[in-house]
Amino acid sequence: MIPIELLQQYGGLQKRHTINEVIVREGQPTLFYHQLVEGKLKAINSIHSEQELLQYFVLPGQSCAEAGIFDNKPVPVTLIAETESTVIRVNTKDFLRLLSAHPKYYEMLLSTISSRLRFKIFLLKEVAQNNPRKAILKLLHFLKINEEFCCKDCHKILLTRQQIANLLGFRVETVIRSVKQLADSGILKIHKGKIYLPKKEKGKNYLTNDPLFQYDIPTI
Repeated sequence: MIPIELLQQYGGLQKRHTINEVIVREGQPTLFYHQLVEGKLKAINSIHSEQELLQYFVLPGQSCAEAGIFDNKPVPVTLIAETESTVIRVNTKDFLRLLSAHPKYYEMLLSTISSRLRFKIFLLKEVAQNNPRKAILKLLHFLKINEEFCCKDCHKILLTRQQIANLLGFRVETVIRSVKQLADSGILKIHKGKIYLPKKEKGKNYLTNDPLFQYDIPTI
């Protein structure tokens, strides 16, 4: 998002993080702007000791846990390294100076925050309908349309069942059962334990004729 060289001009420092290392914890004061240089992070909220709510993944070039910079509130999520990762961080006061001097990055940051908010509203709406199969299917098609965690060529879903459960706030057993039901109905494919969305064929509806699954997938 923001060039590393520019972040360094405003005091940005890079730090290497090991797998499963906590980078910043939910509820801590928002002291820094964080941007991923290399690796992969996840942003979560802890529900209880055995369950987490996955808010979003962070890929190279993306910012994370930035909301507190603008409302002067604590960090809203816990950031954890999914892989060996490098993160650059800038003190919030220096970062606000950067945004004042380079307003185009302010607009980009607001766009990122807005996209994540729309995604959470999308998920909450689906979960509230109390239909796990439909919620899971809509999430998977969202990933496909937005080319996130879905292979462009084979349409394999690049998330585990546990990660799908954490995104939706479901128990993993619910996801396992629902995915199997969708596969048994021919709506999804399972091959060697991996989940695949069927490829859309010209002139054909790639979903079942069951009205339960007739819907528009939003592009966020």
